[in-house]
Amino acid sequence: MRGAVYSGRVERLYELYSRDCLRLALSILRDQGLAEDAVHDAFAAAMSRGGKYLGLPDGDFRRLILVMVKNRSIDLLRRRSRELGTESPDHEPQGPAPEEAALARDLARRAFAALDGTTQRIVYLKFVLGLRAEDIGGLMGMSRKAVEGRIARAREKMRCALEEEGGE
Repeated sequence: MRGAVYSGRVERLYELYSRDCLRLALSILRDQGLAEDAVHDAFAAAMSRGGKYLGLPDGDFRRLILVMVKNRSIDLLRRRSRELGTESPDHEPQGPAPEEAALARDLARRAFAALDGTTQRIVYLKFVLGLRAEDIGGLMGMSRKAVEGRIARAREKMRCALEEEGGE
C-alpha cells in the first residue's frame, strides 16, 4: 500500500472502528484521556506494520485492532497502578467494597458456567471481545438471528440465575 491509497485506508479503518475501540478502552481504563491514548497507540502500531495489518479484510482488522486496544489499555492500566503505588489519600475508591465485588464476580461466574459451551463462546465473543452478531455468526457457522437469539436467552438465563443466588 502506498501514498494516498494507504492514507485513505487508514482513515477509513479509523472511521469504522475507532468508536468501538474507544468504548473498549474506556471500559478497561475508566479515563477518557488514557482511553484515547490506547486507541491512538493501537492504530499507530497497526500503521507501522503497513500492508501486513492494513491489508487485512475489514472484519479481520476489526478483531485485530480490538485485541491491540485491549492489550494497550491493560498496559496503561498497569503502568498507572505502578506509578500510583498505593492509593493517595485524596483518591476515593469507587464501586462496591472488595467483598461485595468478589461475591458479585463469583455469582456471575456461576451463572456463566451454567450456560452451554456454545453459548458461553458467543457471550464471550460479544461482551468481552466486542464482536458484532454478524461476525460471531461467521465464526460460529450460525446466522446473525441465531446468535442474537442465543444472546437474548443467555442474558435472561444469567439474570434469573443471579436473582436466585443473589436473593434480589
